[in-house]
Amino acid sequence: MTPIRRRLLVAGALVSALPFFGSVPTMEQGQAPVQAAKKSVELDDIIAWKNIGATALSNDGQWFAYRVAPQEGDAELVVKNIASG
Repeated sequence: MTPIRRRLLVAGALVSALPFFGSVPTMEQGQAPVQAAKKSVELDDIIAWKNIGATALSNDGQWFAYRVAPQEGDAELVVKNIASG
């Protein structure tokens, strides 16, 4: 192996190893200094979650419909005009 190839190999190994020696990013680095108080998820919150079920698009593409259902209780059908929202 020539000295130039050996140097390139060593340089490539060093460059590829740099991420392992850098600082470890944390969630706090990207957040604003003042944070709102976090609310824990309660059982009532989980029960109130709604799932989007069956969806349909009209043949002419003007209307979109979907089913929204909570964990407990009645589901509702939402129909939206795509042009007007």
